[in-house]
Amino acid sequence: YACHEFIIYKKKPNYFTSFVNIKTKDMIKLDDSIIDSISFSNVETYFNYYRKKCKKYDLNLLGITIIPPTSLEKFLNVIKSHNKNNEVMKELINLTEEAIKGNNYIIHYGI
Repeated sequence: YACHEFIIYKKKPNYFTSFVNIKTKDMIKLDDSIIDSISFSNVETYFNYYRKKCKKYDLNLLGITIIPPTSLEKFLNVIKSHNKNNEVMKELINLTEEAIKGNNYIIHYGI
């Protein structure tokens, strides 16, 4: 099935950081139908690379999205407002809260 994957990234990325094929045991997987129903248009993100020209306001549904610590509260509010008692959404909420506490990034891998 088509799914989106989320991980915590603990290092500050730089201009050249590649996020391709980073896999962790703590990866959260969400079905595309869940993500596709949520608007992230108020969440500042970066598509594929952590560069100013890659700044967007959404998730890269077909690629990599870097969600910086400064955007995690807004991201958390969006996913909390769409949590329909879904266990995987609760896992994503927990992952985001953990990232906020650690001042970390979240990396999203689209389908």
